[in-house]
Amino acid sequence: MVFLYWRGSMEETPPELREAYRSLLCGPRSDLAWRIYTALTDSPGLTVDELAEELGVNHLRVRRALWSLERLGLAGRRIEGRVERWYASRRVYGVVRLNPYAVLPSPGELAGVDELAGLLRRLAGLEHFVARRVEWFLRRDGILTYRETRRILRLSERPLPLGYATIVAPRDPYRVVVRINGKDAEHEEHRVPLPGGLEAVYVYPGRGVQEKVEASTPIGGSVYLEVEDSKRIVVCRGRGGVYVACFPNPMAHRGIYTLSYRFRVAEQLRLVAAEVVVDGRRLTRLEAPGSGESMGYRWMLETRGFGLECEAVKAGWINVLLELEPRYRSDAESWIVVGGEGCDPCRPLIAYDAPLL
Repeated sequence: MVFLYWRGSMEETPPELREAYRSLLCGPRSDLAWRIYTALTDSPGLTVDELAEELGVNHLRVRRALWSLERLGLAGRRIEGRVERWYASRRVYGVVRLNPYAVLPSPGELAGVDELAGLLRRLAGLEHFVARRVEWFLRRDGILTYRETRRILRLSERPLPLGYATIVAPRDPYRVVVRINGKDAEHEEHRVPLPGGLEAVYVYPGRGVQEKVEASTPIGGSVYLEVEDSKRIVVCRGRGGVYVACFPNPMAHRGIYTLSYRFRVAEQLRLVAAEVVVDGRRLTRLEAPGSGESMGYRWMLETRGFGLECEAVKAGWINVLLELEPRYRSDAESWIVVGGEGCDPCRPLIAYDAPLL
């Protein structure tokens, strides 16, 4: 359980405290921070290795959470012999406090939620906190099935980001299912022509749906959005029979704070390489199965799958380019191929500023 405790004015808050606040309370590490703080409270003097083993989390994630706890005055370390041991701090010096012994307020005391949400909004610089999980599966015939789940924490009166966008060929039948808080929701589609004979499809909540959801979601409340659809994959022709597909993901300017991305291909296909580009600069390129981590990004490439996770990043766009190789040339005949070698299939998507692809 997290209890927010504010001391001083916003102007007096050092930037490192704000970043620690964002790191611990706006992403998946919020639960990890709680577990670490509780472990240190119950068993003072644990090492990073001991915490990682007890919590089943890799050492780097544990150490990052500890650094943020330390910045906020919630944890401290001492060198005993040659061993670094961590302890929960008893005094509160920072912006937030993790209180494992707090109790939930009674319904009559929930008016403070607005103030807490406002504090999170000011410190984290977000109008909404969006945790987004995206999964694709590419079949041999080029049909790309898509599933997205989005958890949205409402922090302001601004409209909730319930829109979705994708790219299709006009001649392809396209169906999308939208669920809000577990129930099918009416939706509307708006299409915009794109270069190469494609169309951007923007999916919005139906008339009155957005207003109804926002009326029933108080400040500090959450909305769960699910989107499922299928369409043919759009690729450009690479070298040596390889095709390149690009998947752009807008981040900071859309309020997305965490992203979990999974891409799988059918048995008859192979992922030749994967490249991650952040705001126009290459973060990594993998040409063989493997994994890596840097600057808050974690990635993994397999023969038939690719995964990317990130949290609390300040990027505007994350582009994932996947090089695909069909076993037989005929397998790619139904794919939508735009341009030739060196074509940048994500350029028209960014140009049209598709909300959430």
